[in-house]
This record gives sequence, C-alpha cells and structure tokens, in this order.
Amino acid sequence: MGVNMIILMYEFIAASVSMGVTMYKILLVDDEEMVIKSLKATVNWEEYGFEIAGYALSTEEAIEKADKLKPDVVITDIKMPRMNGLELLQMLKAIHPQIYCVVISGHAEFAYIQKSIRLEAVGYCLKPFDADEIAVYLKRIRKNLEKPQVTDDKAYCILDYIQSSSVEALSYMYQYYKDENIDFEASSICAMYVIGIDKADLFPCLLIIHAGYKKYICLMKENEVNDFVNNMISRDYPIHIGISKPIASFEKVAKAVREAKGCAYQYFCQKDCNAVVKSIEYKKDMTLLQALERELEKNDVSRIHKIILEISDKFLNGDYNIDYAIRLQNIYATWISSHSKGDETDLIFEYEALCEEYPRVFDLLFQIEADYNRLNHNITFQNNISNKTFATIFRYIENNYLEQINITQLSEEFHINTCYFSQLFKKEMGCTFTDYLSKKRIEYASKLLLETDLKINEIAEMAGFSDYFYFSRLFRKIKNCSPTEYRTG
Repeated sequence: MGVNMIILMYEFIAASVSMGVTMYKILLVDDEEMVIKSLKATVNWEEYGFEIAGYALSTEEAIEKADKLKPDVVITDIKMPRMNGLELLQMLKAIHPQIYCVVISGHAEFAYIQKSIRLEAVGYCLKPFDADEIAVYLKRIRKNLEKPQVTDDKAYCILDYIQSSSVEALSYMYQYYKDENIDFEASSICAMYVIGIDKADLFPCLLIIHAGYKKYICLMKENEVNDFVNNMISRDYPIHIGISKPIASFEKVAKAVREAKGCAYQYFCQKDCNAVVKSIEYKKDMTLLQALERELEKNDVSRIHKIILEISDKFLNGDYNIDYAIRLQNIYATWISSHSKGDETDLIFEYEALCEEYPRVFDLLFQIEADYNRLNHNITFQNNISNKTFATIFRYIENNYLEQINITQLSEEFHINTCYFSQLFKKEMGCTFTDYLSKKRIEYASKLLLETDLKINEIAEMAGFSDYFYFSRLFRKIKNCSPTEYRTG
C-alpha cells in the first residue's frame, strides 16, 4: 500500500472519529473584547470537549445569541453596563434553564459573588484567568451533560421538557403534541397558567400539566378562552389565571408558558388585580429602579421617599409586572448586603420565592424605605417581641413547615408586622425565613426520594412546594443535582 493511500486512510479515520465526538457549545459574555480574546486563548477548549460558539459584548446581545446559538454553557462577566451578569443569569434560568453558567469577576466582587450566586452558577473565576480553574468547571459541566436522563416518569419529562429548548426536548414535545392532536398551525392556541383551581375545573383544555399544589399549565383554543374565564370568575374562591398571546408554533410553547405564568402572578404587584390577566407588552423602562439604585447610596430621605412612591404608583397602575418586582428585590438585596453588617439578604430569581418572602410588592417597598431610614438616620424600630414569643413562633414553624405557611399568615397569627417578623427571624436564626423553610422542606423531600417510590411532583407537594418548577430548581441549588439524579444516585 502506497504512502499517499495510508495518509488518506488515516485522515478518513481521524475525521470519522472526530465526527463521533460531541462538542458542547460555549457562549462568552463580556463588555470588553480584549477580555473575550484573553479568555479564548487561556484554555484549550477542545481538549475538554467544548467549542466557542460565539461571544456577546452586552447582556442584551447575550440573550439574542443564546436564543440563536443554543449554547450548553455561558461564561459571563458580572459587571457590565445597563444589565449585569446576575440579571443575565436570572433571564437565562427563566428562558434556557438547561444552560450551565460560570461567572467571571474581579477580586473586589469575590465575597459577594460567593454568597449571592453560588447556587445560581456552576462556579466563578477571578481575573486574570487560570486555565486549571476553568478546566475544573468544564470537566464538571461535561460530566453532567453526558449523564443519561431518566425519562420513566412521563409527567416529570413533560414538566422538564416543556421549559427546555434542547433538540431532545423539542423532539419529545413535538411527538407529544402530535400524539395529543394539538396542532398550533391549524388552531389558534394559548398557554394558561392557573393558580387555585382543581384539575376537574379545567375542561376544555387541550393539555393539562400539574405544576404544583392547585397550579396547572394548560393549552386551550383561543376561541374557548372567554367562556372558560367567565365560568371560572363566577366561582366564589380565589383564583389567578394568566393567559399568553396565541402560540405561533410548538417551539414557542415554553415562552408562552413563561408569559402566562408572569400574568398569573401579577396579583403580587397590584392591590386590586383581576383574577384573569392576559398578556400585554410592557414598555421596558428601568429609569425609576435605576434612580432608586443610585439614591440608596446617598443620604436624602425625601428623595428616596419620592422615588418609592413613584415606583409604587407604577405597580398600582399596572405599568410594572412581577419581573420589575424581581429586579427591585435584587437592588434591595445587593444594597442591604453591602451596607448592613448581619443583614445580608439573598437575591431572589423565582416568582414563588418572592411571593413567599413578601405578601405584596408594597411590603417590599416599605421594607426598603424602613431599612434606608434605619441605616442612614439611626431610626430604631420599635420591636417589643420577646425571645419567648419568638420561641413560640419557631415551634409553630417546626410543627407546620410542610403546610402552606408564609410570612403573611404567621404575621397575622402572631399579630406582628410582616417586616418586623422578617427582621426578627433573620436576627434570631441568621438566615431569612424563606431560606430556612426551603432547606427544611428540601431535606424532607430528599428523604422521600430515597425511601419511597412516589412520583417527584407528588413529593414536591408533600414537602410543601406548590410549584413544581420552583421545587426542581431549588432542589438543584441546595443539593447540586436534580431530584431524579438524587434518587438514582
């Protein structure tokens, strides 16, 4: 055999082997192009089974690139203009929950990142970049990406797949819609997120997916929505229904579900919110929130009060939705954590967590102003709650943590202002009420996963979680694996 023929055979075999190797895609995000170039050159990405699919110089561009390139991993700087890396992570978790994220930062932000986003990102890397440090995260991520997915629980698969944009998920859901005779091109179909309704009340939905305690994701023909809504609001019990715009194609279902869920949670932002909220376009205007962020660093009580009143009016008038409330909480959490020793507050990225922490957005606004006054003007809150009273409250929580308890209910039960209750709990326990309750419930769920054959969504409800997606993401944050992975070892 000639030398040329041997070379050709070798190249053919090498190409075949190469084609069989899965290369996972990475999107790099930093507002400085030199940092992007430095990061590209630091690591031999191919050695670990990754390729740089693209880069973005802003968080807005990163969202567009994530939709287009479908990366497996996003590596982002934390400090960028307009929208920072943490907010990008929040959006990616909502839109592409399957994406793994790594944060890069300067030394000055190290402590804050470690405390605030450890559970949101796979890890964080400090500048200047260390190839070995990045390699550790790449190996960990690749190991998770290559894990076989357990798909024996059909309902669990649907809950996971409906919010994913991976090829596997879309293929699965395409066949599922086909089997269920759901044709988005032939009919105008909307997504609904319903809270407070039993499954039996959901006829004539085309598809019903149980998402938590009295929470369902539904697909319904648009021409049947009005009759359904009129029937529901005639009932004498509290309900919240969010309805998306018509879905253009099956690939858009996940986006429509998120849209509907945001509408369903609009009650958090308005005092007299309608039971049914249909999707509308919100004008993206962060001017007031950015002004609040700036003014919190100053010492002007009247200015803060004026801005908070203006923000309150925005919520009351329906100009702001719950996504603005999430951003508001993150501004508050960042500020209070860096300015008040012992008063660190975690960032919140989930609607469910926000609603557990505060009865309404107006309670959050009250707490922001109260803490600002306390820190800047030494106004002491009149808190006459004794340790004995707290012990009574704590015993109640320990005996009822699997029930649907929240700060509002406990405050009413023990005749305490909600803000005082939050501050008292944090002072006595060293963590927020929501964090404490979440960890207790996740530990209980972990035990059920190992000791029973119950379905995961059933375990979520038994552990006190009324939203399956929230349970699933919180479990991963606390246990560093999904409920299914925890069960299968």
